[in-house]
Amino acid sequence: MATRHRRQPSINSQTFAVQAPDVSDQDDEDMSTDSYQDSLEDESANREFDPVEYLTDSLNSALASMEMNRSIVIQAQTSGALKGKEMELEQLQKEAQERLLQFQSRFKEGLKTLKQVTKDLKWTQQHVNSLKKHVEAKHPIEYSQSKDKVLSRAINIDEITNSKDKSNDDDEEIYI
Repeated sequence: MATRHRRQPSINSQTFAVQAPDVSDQDDEDMSTDSYQDSLEDESANREFDPVEYLTDSLNSALASMEMNRSIVIQAQTSGALKGKEMELEQLQKEAQERLLQFQSRFKEGLKTLKQVTKDLKWTQQHVNSLKKHVEAKHPIEYSQSKDKVLSRAINIDEITNSKDKSNDDDEEIYI
């Protein structure tokens, strides 16, 4: 008779078996969650379809999404208005910078003109003084009489202001 060898399993199956949870081992929270979930399932199974509740819920969700859409539209409009004002301000800033550059160049030209006018006035003053000395030396009697006449003459301001308004036909008259 042949002896049969019997092999034992190399792994104990009891080690990997999932044990059923004991009700006494669970926490109170798990118990309350399970009981709540069970009650919801029981309630939903017992309830019939309520079209009024369904329509009310769908309308509420639609209105909530409409309010969300409305707020998004208002936000987009506000954002667009702000962007428009920002672009307008940037344009005004560019224009102001361009004007500033124009005014700076005009100011530089004005300074050059001022220097030239000052130079011309000095030159003219020197020549007037030179001519005055020359006339005084060559014609002392006439010069003295003209000087007295000019200095003793009463100056009428209205004549001066009115003469500026008239065309310069009277180039021979000189007002001091």
